[in-house]
Amino acid sequence: MKSAKRTLFVFLIIFLCIGADQLTKKIVRSDLPRTRPIVLVKGLLKLDYADNRGGVFVFEILLPQKWRGKTVTAAAALLLGLIILLLTISGRLPFLCLLGISLFCGGSLSNLIDRIALGKVIDFVNFSAAGFEPYIFNLADVAIATGITLAMLGAVIQVVRIVLR
Repeated sequence: MKSAKRTLFVFLIIFLCIGADQLTKKIVRSDLPRTRPIVLVKGLLKLDYADNRGGVFVFEILLPQKWRGKTVTAAAALLLGLIILLLTISGRLPFLCLLGISLFCGGSLSNLIDRIALGKVIDFVNFSAAGFEPYIFNLADVAIATGITLAMLGAVIQVVRIVLR
């Protein structure tokens, strides 16, 4: 993929992730009842408003107090900026890796925007199945998880191609 097309692709994916995630969160903030969830699939899936102040997978609470908040936010912003820069200049990255890392960056940036603007991230999709801990997430989290999965798949495919040569 040529440099200009790659850059356009990366920013298109990132902006689509941010736009879709921010739109769903805006709808949730204005229309989703905070007192009772909306059951979509009984015992499995519901829409349920939750404020997440703990960082990615609540990892921030594991850090020393002095690193929480602004320090973690600044470090995440810097890291995401570097990743996006590398995405736009790396000409040999397989397509699935490029797509996956772009999705990861888009989802991460959208949650980072919430953290900076609101001091929290809004989660609203509540998945809970028998035998599993309930997990509540948002569209940005889906982009992050999908992106990581696609990037890893792309890397595995690349390794297999090299090995089979």
